[in-house]
Amino acid sequence: GSFIFGRIADRNHRLLRLYAIIEAGIGIWAALTPVLIKFIAIIFRHYYALLTPTRSWEIAIKLVASFVILFPATTLMGATLPVVLKYLHRQSDKLDYLTAKFYAVNTFGAVVGTLAVGFVLIEIVGLIGAIAIAVLGNLCIAAAIWVTNAKTINIDPRISPHPQSHHPPISYSAGQINLLVISFALSGLTSLSYEVILIRLITPSTGTFVYGFSAALAVFLLGLAIGSAIYQRWLSHFNRPGILIGVSHILIGLSALSAVVFIAFFMPLWIPHPLVRLISPIVVFLPLTVFSGIMFPALSQIFNRSPNLGSSIGFIYAVNSLGSIAGSLLSGLILIPALGSVAAVLFLAGINTTIGTLL
Repeated sequence: GSFIFGRIADRNHRLLRLYAIIEAGIGIWAALTPVLIKFIAIIFRHYYALLTPTRSWEIAIKLVASFVILFPATTLMGATLPVVLKYLHRQSDKLDYLTAKFYAVNTFGAVVGTLAVGFVLIEIVGLIGAIAIAVLGNLCIAAAIWVTNAKTINIDPRISPHPQSHHPPISYSAGQINLLVISFALSGLTSLSYEVILIRLITPSTGTFVYGFSAALAVFLLGLAIGSAIYQRWLSHFNRPGILIGVSHILIGLSALSAVVFIAFFMPLWIPHPLVRLISPIVVFLPLTVFSGIMFPALSQIFNRSPNLGSSIGFIYAVNSLGSIAGSLLSGLILIPALGSVAAVLFLAGINTTIGTLL
C-alpha cells in the first residue's frame, strides 16, 4: 500500500480526497470481514468432509484465507502514511519533523485502539461490535476529510511550494543511502522478531493470550510513538541521520539483551504480583521500541528535497514493512526452533549492533 499509493500521491493534486477514499475503503472492507470469515469457514468444512488434509495443505489454506481477509484493508492502511505526508509537506519543508509528528500521533492512536479493543470493547460488545465501532470510526474520518477537501485549494503536485528548504543539504552518496535503507529494512526484521520471541517468553506471566498480546502490542506501539515524539521534540535539528540511525541500532541491541536479563532473573520473582501484567511488557518492549521509533523520521530527512516525496516515503516504509514480515516468519519458523528463544534474541542483538557499528 505505501509503495503503490506513494507513487499515486506524487501525481495526485487532490490528496485529501484520496485520503478520504482510503479511509472509507478500510472501513468498508473491515465491515465485510465477518461475512468473509463465515464464508471461508464453510469452505473449510467442505474441504475436510471431502478430503483428508495434510498439515502442509492446512497451513497453505489458512495462509490464503488470512491473505484474502486482511490484505485489502492493510494495503489501504499502508497507503495513508505517504499520502498524508505528501500533503503535509506542501505546507512545510521540514519533512522529518512532519514525519515524526504524524507517525507519533498515528501510533499513539494505535495504542489506544489496541488497549480499547483488547481490554474493553471485546468484553463489552464482542468481536462483531468492536469491528462495527472501528468501521464507524473509519467512515467518520472519511466524511470529515471529504468535507475538508471541499474547502481546500488543491495544489498541482508538479509545483513545489518550498523551493528553498530551511534544512541544510545532506550529502549522502547513492551507496550510503542504499545502506541506510537496508539498515531500516533490517530494523523492521529485528523489531518484529523481538516482538514474536519476547511475547512468547512473557505471555505465561502476563495472563491469557488475548490480554498478554494486547498489552505487549500496546507497549510496542507506544515505544514507537514515544521515539517519534522524542525525535520531533529534540532531534529534528540533528543533521546527521546516518549517525542517529546507527546509534539507535546499537541501543536496540543492548535493550534486547537487557530484556532477556530481566525475563530470566527478575520476572520469576514478580510472577505472583498482580502488577506483573503491566510491568513486564513495559520493561521488556518499551526501551527497544523507543529507539526503533526514532529511525523512520531520521531516515525521512534524507528525502526532504526529493521531487517524488510520496514515492520515496512509500518505498522506505514498504521496505521496513517487508523486513517486518520477514522477521515474523524468520523468528517463528527458523530462529526459535533452531536456536531457542534466548539464543535467537542474542543473534538478533548481534545484527543490530553490527549494523550500528557499520553506520
